[in-house]
Amino acid sequence: LKKNGEDLKIKLTPTVDILNTIRPKTSACIIGFALELENQEYNAINKMKAKKLDFIILNTANKTRGFDVDTNQVTIFSKSGNKIKSKLDTKERIADFIWNKIIG
Repeated sequence: LKKNGEDLKIKLTPTVDILNTIRPKTSACIIGFALELENQEYNAINKMKAKKLDFIILNTANKTRGFDVDTNQVTIFSKSGNKIKSKLDTKERIADFIWNKIIG
């Protein structure tokens, strides 16, 4: 596009809500992920309830965890009310932690 001094505007269309789409079609265990910056636990638990999830994994993100680093820390919430928090660890070990706590 040639510059003409006017602001450019991009129209965005929301994506389909995958979790809400598949929930009525399966009896499988449904797990969601949440990255929250404010009211983390409250927002994650509300998302789990609103989307009727079996579990939600709350990711944290800052300079030592989440994006652009190989470490993370997560908290797993279950619809039964359980809460399991991981230690700061490598993403590979976090994946094992999640798998073992939900499947194991």
